[in-house]
Amino acid sequence: MYLFMITVAMTIVPDGMDFPKDKLERLSKSSGGAIAVHGYNVNWHDVVYYRGDAKAFNKFISAYSKQEAKHLKVILHVGTANARSPWDKGDREISIDWKHYDWLSGIPDPKNPTPSSVSLWLGSKFKLDELVIPPNVEVVSGGEIEAFIKKRKGSAAVPLERVPEHESQRATVEFEVESAGWSIAPRPPGTERRGPVRAVSKDGLPNGGRFYLMLWGDAATDNQDARCKALKGKRVRATGEVQRAHGVPNSDFFMTIFDAKAVEILN
Repeated sequence: MYLFMITVAMTIVPDGMDFPKDKLERLSKSSGGAIAVHGYNVNWHDVVYYRGDAKAFNKFISAYSKQEAKHLKVILHVGTANARSPWDKGDREISIDWKHYDWLSGIPDPKNPTPSSVSLWLGSKFKLDELVIPPNVEVVSGGEIEAFIKKRKGSAAVPLERVPEHESQRATVEFEVESAGWSIAPRPPGTERRGPVRAVSKDGLPNGGRFYLMLWGDAATDNQDARCKALKGKRVRATGEVQRAHGVPNSDFFMTIFDAKAVEILN
């Protein structure tokens, strides 16, 4: 479990939409044999989920490696995964093999490459010796094996600062709320109530960054004023996907929650 006392002061909210069926069909036709089964855009960031075999993945990653002005990366994960959007309360019943993340930055600038990554879940479907990844694409571990070894040794969980850039990591975060208030922001698809409520943690992270808890829908409740009052000054435990804040130099982190059961007030 992550244990923190942290602070927050910015507006980071999902503002986007799921890709329509016709766009997924176009992405499938240009993928080299894979099938685009789900995708979304949020705050100028595209994420597309694919299903395919090793042959299709190798074709996909070969085309991916030819992009210019991009920081190209493959992140290897163990196990399997399902697709989801930021506004989903849980994974969808759509199994996937890899995920393509891309930051839509406008005009490409080779001197300032923008982040992009392909996350591949090995499961029982892929063997490492079957993968052909071009040398200009960085290959890194998703961290599951390292986390398992740390747990076996009885050591503490990986600190927030080590959440991979432009990736998310499921965690339980416990912190003291310094302030809580409404945040004016576009409403994500499927959100029936106004929001979000933004909880600001008390102290900063060791690296000088901040942590933000963004509560939408059921987690924000119908009475947001009362929700803010109930959170302020209390110790809170929240479980969800932790992400680095886009546009901030690798220091701020946030968690977006829609399910009220994922947030517990401890005192």
